[in-house]
Order: sequence, then structure tokens, then C-alpha cells
Amino acid sequence: MNIKFKKDVEFIVQHLFGIHGSSPIQIIIIILTYFDGYNVSNGTTMVVEEGLYMKLIHVSNKKLVLISLLSFSSGLALLGNANIAKADTVSDGSSSGVVASVDQNTSSSTATQTNTSTTSTNNTQGTNNIQATNSTDGNNTNQNNTSNSNNGTTNNNSTQPNVQNSSNNNTSYKPTNVSRPVSYAVAAPVQATTTTNADNTTFAIPADIPADHQGTLSGDGGSSWYLDHNTLNIGPGNITDPVFDSSTSIDNPNSDMVWSNYKYYKDIDTLNISQGAVAGTSLKNYFNGLIYLNTLDVSNLDVSKTTDFSGMFANTDSIIKLDISNWKLSDGVDFSNFLNNSGIQFLNLSGLKFTNANLSGAFELDDFLKSLNQTGTTFTDITNADSMFNKDANLPSLDLTEFTFNSGASINSMLGGLVRLKSLTVRNDTVLDGTGLVNPNEYQGWTDGTNLYNSDNLMKVYGNNSSINESARTSTTWTPVKAPSVNYTINYYDDQTKKLIDSVTGAGEQGGELPVKPNYPGYSTTVDDLNEPVILPSADLGQTVPDQSYDFYLAPLPHSYVTVNESEKGSSSNLNSQEIDLVSGDTDANNAAISKVKDNLAQDRTLVLDETSVDISFGGTRISGKLNDMSTFSGYTVGQILWRLTSDGQYTGFPEDATASDLIDRVAKLVGSNDGTGSLNLVYEAKPGTGSNNNNSGDNNSTTLKDQKAATTTSVVKLYDANGKLITNRGLNVNTAWKSDAIYNFNGVMYYRVSTDEYVKASDVYIYTDKIANIKVNDGQNGDLVDYLGGDLDRKLKSGSEWKTDRIALINGKEYYRVSTDEFIPVSEVTEY
Repeated sequence: MNIKFKKDVEFIVQHLFGIHGSSPIQIIIIILTYFDGYNVSNGTTMVVEEGLYMKLIHVSNKKLVLISLLSFSSGLALLGNANIAKADTVSDGSSSGVVASVDQNTSSSTATQTNTSTTSTNNTQGTNNIQATNSTDGNNTNQNNTSNSNNGTTNNNSTQPNVQNSSNNNTSYKPTNVSRPVSYAVAAPVQATTTTNADNTTFAIPADIPADHQGTLSGDGGSSWYLDHNTLNIGPGNITDPVFDSSTSIDNPNSDMVWSNYKYYKDIDTLNISQGAVAGTSLKNYFNGLIYLNTLDVSNLDVSKTTDFSGMFANTDSIIKLDISNWKLSDGVDFSNFLNNSGIQFLNLSGLKFTNANLSGAFELDDFLKSLNQTGTTFTDITNADSMFNKDANLPSLDLTEFTFNSGASINSMLGGLVRLKSLTVRNDTVLDGTGLVNPNEYQGWTDGTNLYNSDNLMKVYGNNSSINESARTSTTWTPVKAPSVNYTINYYDDQTKKLIDSVTGAGEQGGELPVKPNYPGYSTTVDDLNEPVILPSADLGQTVPDQSYDFYLAPLPHSYVTVNESEKGSSSNLNSQEIDLVSGDTDANNAAISKVKDNLAQDRTLVLDETSVDISFGGTRISGKLNDMSTFSGYTVGQILWRLTSDGQYTGFPEDATASDLIDRVAKLVGSNDGTGSLNLVYEAKPGTGSNNNNSGDNNSTTLKDQKAATTTSVVKLYDANGKLITNRGLNVNTAWKSDAIYNFNGVMYYRVSTDEYVKASDVYIYTDKIANIKVNDGQNGDLVDYLGGDLDRKLKSGSEWKTDRIALINGKEYYRVSTDEFIPVSEVTEY
């Protein structure tokens, strides 16, 4: 039988008594509610199964609430902890929707893996690595909500593969001036609202939206709005200012701002405006300061009555694309600072008609803007264009042929700071004088194919009612021109012998820095008496500079040498002898020299530590003898003193299982760090006979146990077995994190083990450590971004911008903070705060 939840609980009890007659019954009703702001009176149904239990199911699919009821005659029993489980949720588009199944009999084999986001290309479930158990509270584990580790598998026969993403990798990384507030489960919900516009356009506010996440814009006919999962939805009606009270306003609201005064403005990353939304005369600063807004569609917004757009999208750091091409603009609009200081990259103005408009600073400081669509756009009788494109440092081209200006219009710094502009199209009556046009970076001036001017003179060619060369003032496109290169030769000499080490030839830019970067084994990487950069000379525009020659002297570095001998026990002759040349301060070269010697050691030989000896001298000290002989240092054997002097941490004694590789590392470290000399005499057990008893397969396969974390990026990563064979039905999903317990080298390829017999190539993932922090790009530079392989990306992080990171990745031996799925910034270019 079905009973509406709004019925009184007393009615339920009485009804149950009626079912059981007059028998003595004691009943305990356990009602566990967890509605988190949902309206339980709207469509909630309680199902009663006589004599067993009651189960309450919320029909909105937001929560499952289980109600247990047990009754006995002449006794009292209480069921165990009731389950409160999340039900199916609807994806908001930022990540794949995942349905968690409730199964009391779930089981899987556990291996080394702790993250279970895998993909499958057939119906086979594959190896389950571990089970993740959700807890209903801090004390009680919900055993019925155990999710199997292969919930993320996909089925080739399905058109919608269900790929489960790693739960800690769904974060979107954005600049963070301060932390976002948590906005949900704050205020109670209100009744669902539906607005019907005059043109029968409807706009419904869902019933589960909290009160402080919805409202109505001010004035008659103001649009309804609500914020749901980071999306601000504005319905049909008049677009006026929202009304915020003490419960919905920021602590110190700015009277000049609009939506950035909303308490949860940092939650807004998407904007949807319904058809039938009509703006009034002013949209000044309407979305100014919504620093996380990145996705928006304003095509439904009717702005035909609007005259003030000033600052409308200013300071929107995260906006990437904006299309206002279908807007119908009235005469005399104020577009000043419209998109000033934003993150915009792609701007579509096609078809817009600006007449008598104020465009001062309209697109200023948009230093990521790289695509501006002006097709069919006209700018007629503009009243002010001061700083209109000022410091749009990545804008590649600009067409001014549709610009005309009112008499007395100001164009100061209109084109200032366009340091990457590669094309400027003008009419013969275009005025450039006073616009602040510059020579683009690495360029000397501008040319139309015939004439050549630097930026200052080009502005004078297109002066206001004047020109320094009327014949050059034509309707044309100007492109930047580089100065002729300067040919140079750099000679490096040994400053002791004065002998030539090397000569380097090249060509550089006029006024550019000479690349003095010596890198020769055994020599200093700095030049004697060179205290400041060497600048290549410059010539007048279009002129060449004679070839240049420069001499520099390098100091030789101290060298230390270690001889490594190999012999058989009882033999007086060496099997092999090699020398390690250690250069003071040159770590890379030294490591390479040590590795080369190790690679050439005899294979499949048993080292005899009792017979192996060293002879090391440095700074008047000598350590000599077999490893187990007593040294001249009281109480220590030769091996013990070698280990003690080369232990960075606490000395733990000489290991009985020391290898030839260990000994080479220790001797080289002691000799190299003290500018000494030394020899290591490795003695092996003699090989029996000359018969063919070598079972070595010839490969160099090895497994090194090491606990670490690996992560994927934007592609599904392939899995391999221990023989290097591709596993065809499984892979690691995009943007997921994994635990590895071993490094496995097989046939020259490095792998990481992520399950019992499943490996990923080291080149397909990156190693990281967890690090939750806020970081700020150092002042005076834009932050360089690389992908997980260390490849440079084509965008940078703005100087002084603030970001959130969740890990430090090790890429090519260097540490980077992760700021997005596959975007990393060097640790040296930011500061934690």
C-alpha cells in the first residue's frame, strides 16, 4: 500500500496496529532522513510491506532513504545501522555520469592497485584490483555500497561506453584569488517556480534549488534566475540587476558591480540566457569580476535597447570564447572596457554595426586574444578608441578599413603593446598617428612590399591631416620586417694553454644577445671576465651589420680518475681495465662516465668481496686494502670506512651483499668529491671449464621495487603483460591516478607495474606526488606550460595570476606543478602561498 509522506507518522503506526489486530506489539520505527535541502513533500512515496519494513524512495533520484521497521510479539528488536546511500546522479557535463550499483555479494581479487578506473574493449570484466568501500559516517562502514573496481569498463556493443573516472581527478583548475565557497546544503529549498513569457517561452526552476541559489531580477517583469551546479541560468523577461540581501551578498559589496556582489559568484563558470531575455538600457559591469566564468551563450539576449555595455565582461579571467555577432546595437553605445582584462582567446564581432560608439579600452589588456573575427563589422563615426586594443600581446592581425572617427575623436594608445601583430590593414585615410603602434617583438619595422618604416615613422605616414610621405599613404596591408641577421663567430680558448677549444658560428638578430653558452667537458661553463651579456650591433633600418668575431677564455676544471680492474680469483692478470674521468662540478658528465664503465663490466660473474680491494688517495689521506682488511682508521675495515665516508645519511655498516655497481658508485663519489685518485679491483669467482654452460638469455630484464604514483593525461593508456605483449581488452582511462609498486625493464623499455601482471610504458604516464596548494606565477614573467612529456605548450599563465594545484609531477628529472589535466608549470616559476 502507498502512503504519502506528508501523512502523519502517527497514522502509520495506527494503521500497522490495525493490521496486526489486538496482539501486544512493540514497534520501533527508525527513520533516517537525509534530504540535503530537497522538498520531501513533493512526490515522495512510502511503501509499507506488512510486518517487515518500510522503504522510503525519493522519486527525484537524488537520495535513497531506507526505513527499517521490525515488530515482534512479546519482544523488542532493533535492526542494525540503516543504509543511507546516494542514488543515481545526473552528470552536469563536466564528467561522465557514473551509476553506482548496490550489491551485498560484490567481490574481487585484490592486487597492488588502489585506483580502479580502467576501460575495457569487450564484455569481459577483467582483473579487479581492489574494492573501494564507501562509509555512511565516521564510524560505520556501509557494506552494501561497495563499488566493484571494474565499474569503469566499457562494452563494444554499447553506443554509450560507461567509463569511470578517477574520483580525485575531476577537478577543474582555475585561477584562485581566494578559495571558492561551498554553496550547497546552505539554505532550505523553495517550491519549484515556472515562468511563462508573453511569447509562451517557459523557464522552470527545479524544486531542489536552495533559496539562496535563485531569485527574480528587480523591477516589473524581471527575469527569474537560479544557480545549479556552477551554471547561472537566466530566464525570459527583463534583464535588470539582481537583488541580494545579507544572506546572499558578499561581505563588502561594490555598488558599481552586479553579479560579482553575489555570495556565490565564484561558483559561476557557465552562463545560460533563455530566449525572451531582454536587456534594459544598461548592462554596465553586469558580469564584471566573474573570474571563473568560462562558458557562455548570449545569443538569446536582446540588447537592442541597451546603450551602456561598459565593463560588462571585464575582469573575467577564465572566458575563452565570446560570440556577440547576432547582437543588434543601437547608435551611441558605450562599449568602454567591455571585455577589458579578460582571458578571452576567440572573439567574434562579425556583422556588428558600431555607430557613434565609445570603444575606449573595450578590449584592452586581453593578452591572450589571438583570434578576432571582424567579418562585416563596421565602426562608423567612433567617438573614442583610446586603448581599444592596448596590450593585446597575442593579437596577430587587425583590419582598420571599416573604422571612421568623429571629428576630435581620441585614439591614444589604441594599438599600443601589440607586440605580436603580423598584419595591419588600413585605408589611405586611416589615422595611425598617436595610436602607440610598436615594432613587433623581434622585428625592426613595417613594410607594404615597397616602403619600409619603423613604427614611429609609419604612424607619421598616416598622420591626422598630414603625412611624411603621401605616396606611401595607400590602402594596403603592412607586415613587420626583420632586420638582416648578424653573422658571428665565437672562439673559445683554454685560458692556461691558450689553445683553441672550439669555434662556434651562427647568425643573430641585430640588437640581440650573443649566445655565449660554452659546454665543454673539463671546462668551466662561465667565461672569464664576462660580467654582462654581449649585445650584437644594430644598423639603420634595412642596413646590414658586418660579420662579428668574439674570443672567450675558459678555465679548465680539476679532474679526478678512478681505475676499475676486473680479475678472477687466483689470477694475476686482469680480465678488463677501465678508467672513469671525473670532472669537478660536472654531474651529468660524471654520471655518464660511471654508467659507461658499469655497462662494460663482465656479465654473469660472482663477486668475491673478501678478495676485492681499493686504493684511494685524497688530501693526504689514503684508504687501501681488501674490503674486509682493517683500515688505518681505528676499528673500521676498509669496506666500512668506504661506506661511512660516502653515506649521506646515517651510517648503517658495510653491506654483505654489496655489488660491483655499489662499489663503483662509492669509490667514484669519494674520489670525485675530494679531487683525489683511486682504483677498484673487482675479483670474481673463477668460471669452471670452457664448456657451454651459460644459461644467460642475453637480455637485461630487471625489476626494481619502488612505491610511487603514476597518472594518465588526455589519452587512454595501453597495458602490457610481463612479456611486453599488449593487453587488448583493458587500459587506463584518461586523467586517472594509479599506484605502482615496481619499475620493470624489459628489452630496453621501462614499464611501471600497476597490477599483478599489468604494466604501462613509462613514456605513457608521469610520476607524481600529491601536493594540494595555491600557487602564484612569479612577477615579471609569464609562466611556461608543458605537457606530461615536457613539450612546450602554446599558452602561458599570466604574471601574478593565482592557481590551484593538486600535485607535483616529475618530468624529465624536473619538478612541475600540475594546473590542469595535461598542463604543468615549472616549480621555479611560481611561489606557494
